[in-house]
Amino acid sequence: MPEFDFEVKLESTMRAELADLLTFRENFHEEDLVKLRNALPEPDMEGAFTLFFDGAFCKATNVAVVGIILKDPQGERVKSEGITLSDVKSNNEAEYATLCYGLRLGNAMKIKRLIIKGDSLLVIKQIQGNWKCQSNGLRLFYKEAMSLLRSFEKI
Repeated sequence: MPEFDFEVKLESTMRAELADLLTFRENFHEEDLVKLRNALPEPDMEGAFTLFFDGAFCKATNVAVVGIILKDPQGERVKSEGITLSDVKSNNEAEYATLCYGLRLGNAMKIKRLIIKGDSLLVIKQIQGNWKCQSNGLRLFYKEAMSLLRSFEKI
């Protein structure tokens, strides 16, 4: 049993917004996502920020695009960023790299309570401890994510 705990959920409501970041589009359609967001209950973590993450890898170019959205406890966006990475070799590595990027950002901002939402079943299940990380390629990303998570408050 780990000495820390955190809330990590599989999330698809921010997919369209993250897709905008991944393709570096300027126009976000917040009103189109309201129904989807309201359909899912939020975890009860008073004072928690929410990190949405998504990553994608293109074999043809060997480039990953990753996006994060960070919202404060009141639901206001405090950060949204889409970047490219060239040091990953698969879509799963891109997802982990994105999660780690968001966790480092949370640490830099001195955030103590964090809800993490992403659409990668593999990453979420491994971080929750439900699945073992057996891939050598993912193991370093997994270890970094678990190390970064230790700085957040136990819930």
